[in-house]
Amino acid sequence: VYHLEGGILKYLEEVPERQSLWEGECFVFDKRVSVEHGLAPGNFKLCYGCKQPVSDADMESPEYE
Repeated sequence: VYHLEGGILKYLEEVPERQSLWEGECFVFDKRVSVEHGLAPGNFKLCYGCKQPVSDADMESPEYE
């Protein structure tokens, strides 16, 4: 485990995607739900029922309400 000066969000903001070791999206505790490199909004949304992050594929499931 390494400590990132400035935290994960600073890393995603400043390190170019080609040079980054980060894979996937980073969960954030605001309306964006998840962010990618450059702090671009990710592909997850917040389920208003259970308050968990859900993807578009999750929402297409017959089990999703």
